[in-house]
Amino acid sequence: MKRCPECRRDYYDETLLYCLDDGNALLEGPASTEEPATAVLHSTAESGEAGTQQHLTITDQTLTLPSHTGDYRRRFDRRLIAIPIIALMAVAGFAIYKYAPLSGAKSEISLANAKITKLTTSGKASRVAISPDGKYVVHVQDDGGQQSLVIRQVNTQSNVQIVPPAPVEYFFLKFSPSGDYVYYTVFDHTNDSKPNLFKLPTLGGQPQKIKGDVQGQFGFSPDGARLVYNRNIEDKTYQMFIANADGTGDEKILETTNPDALDSVAWSPDGERIVYETYGSAAGSQLFEMRLSDHTSRKITDKTWCCGMGGVTWTSDGRSLILWGRATQIPGQIWQLSYPGGEAKQLTNDAEGFSASFSLTVDSSALALVKSATAGRMWVGPADKPDAAQPITSGAGKLDSSPSWFPNGRILFSSASGEFGTLFSMNADGTDLRELSSGGGSSNNPLVSPDGSSIAYAERRGYSVHLWIMKADGSEPRQLTSGDDYIWNVPTSFSPDGKWIFFQRWGITDIFAYKTAADGSGEAIKLHDTISGDTQISPDGKFIAYFYKEDAKAQIRFAIAPIDGGEPVKTFDACATCNNLHWSPDGRSLVYAETSPNGVGNLIAQPITGGDPKQITDFKSDLIYAFAYSRDGKQIAISRGTTASDVLLYTGIK
Repeated sequence: MKRCPECRRDYYDETLLYCLDDGNALLEGPASTEEPATAVLHSTAESGEAGTQQHLTITDQTLTLPSHTGDYRRRFDRRLIAIPIIALMAVAGFAIYKYAPLSGAKSEISLANAKITKLTTSGKASRVAISPDGKYVVHVQDDGGQQSLVIRQVNTQSNVQIVPPAPVEYFFLKFSPSGDYVYYTVFDHTNDSKPNLFKLPTLGGQPQKIKGDVQGQFGFSPDGARLVYNRNIEDKTYQMFIANADGTGDEKILETTNPDALDSVAWSPDGERIVYETYGSAAGSQLFEMRLSDHTSRKITDKTWCCGMGGVTWTSDGRSLILWGRATQIPGQIWQLSYPGGEAKQLTNDAEGFSASFSLTVDSSALALVKSATAGRMWVGPADKPDAAQPITSGAGKLDSSPSWFPNGRILFSSASGEFGTLFSMNADGTDLRELSSGGGSSNNPLVSPDGSSIAYAERRGYSVHLWIMKADGSEPRQLTSGDDYIWNVPTSFSPDGKWIFFQRWGITDIFAYKTAADGSGEAIKLHDTISGDTQISPDGKFIAYFYKEDAKAQIRFAIAPIDGGEPVKTFDACATCNNLHWSPDGRSLVYAETSPNGVGNLIAQPITGGDPKQITDFKSDLIYAFAYSRDGKQIAISRGTTASDVLLYTGIK
């Protein structure tokens, strides 16, 4: 142990030389109350003088110079020189400790021997942040289409809701460097067109809006006086800004264009540079740094993450960065990147991976992250009694979803382990399982053509998700869509004659309905100018039904329109948790899945003649991921299961 002789503060870090409060040199062990501790300075006697050891005695209140023999004037002059040198050394040492990378700090960390504590057990946690000192953890709680913010005091294990549930979506959480405030970006489904940045006191209070239109990750300067954030201009232009922590004083420091979108940002501990992520191109997520003195940028590593990155965070010594990334199609893991060397090291190797939300304490000794586990089975039962459906797959450690029926009664579906999907077919009782994927990438959302000869599906390779088609036996795969690297094209239905495939195209912020020729000829055709998707063809082939929003702030609704185009002939209210739209086999209703506030999915039927929607299942547990009616309308396949997301805390990181 060391102690400051002036303020008597004790230190247990043996690498410290000077007091952090007043800059005085630290002494070994506690200062005795009976005898003042001393620091010994050695001087070299001048030629012709007797060598005398001099002592500088430091007490709690005074600095006392010892008495001497010999020439008082000459010795006094030497003390006048020595004392300023000592003071300068103390100040310099304190400055080096505070502002330079610590030689004793860890340049590499390991989670191998860390203690892991599960902080939540509800299975409804999503985003997370830990305070700089590790005393508090705040997370987003999902409650059936609504989200709230909950803070936990780690030592006392007490939870406090600091923002009540509302129909909003939180994107990123971060404590201020002081730990006094929680900052977060949130999208209000009822009022906003883009996410906004708020702050509120750590232990609760009135949220204060800081800025509008803040997208992705944001970060703080080391002193907490400024923040850095990004904006997305219509999925075409991406801008990075620096502003004061209160939201004033914007300064644009970077602008990129499609496909190089901006997301993760992290301000370096020395305040001189900002590391940022670009994504969207075929290269995947890449890391760059900008030097703030001249706004020049350079790539800091040749390592790329093909399928996502998030949470980029500096370690306190400025010698590495911690991030979440997916380097292949396998689930995302936690990585460490050395700086400035750029060598990447994978810190976790979990079979199910982790979500992109994690947070590190300022001393890199504790890490909070979110771990999700999804398991879904395929169930089959009578279409008029879906409650009687029975499971036909195990679903253990995987999600069996997106069923589509062949004319002969077999079921096509995707099975995903982690985030990698593979296509299979099987009999309606689960027997005779056959793999059909082409093997080129992660395959999902399969659809069987009306005559059963072809399969349309979405395939992900890197950031791109494109529409593909292959024969029913899995042979001769062909890509049907191309274009921007960060566009997802997901099939939703075939036209009755099988000549057209309807699909939804996801951009970074919007979704629109399209159709394209199944033979690959011509360009894709946009169906509506409004935000829309999940297009489904009526049993008689005359109409389409789809979700839509008049604009980004509008409520979600259902629409029915002629298949050949034109304005909707009917519209209906929808809900924030409504999904998987289908026509009933008799064409009299629109059937969809809805998730209740307690996280249970059920099927709802909306009569197309109007009136109130009717719940047609009474499931007491599980979510509904997808469903489909058989071609003869007599059976229904339902993907049901659970998604549990909880906060884990890693402590004692070495």
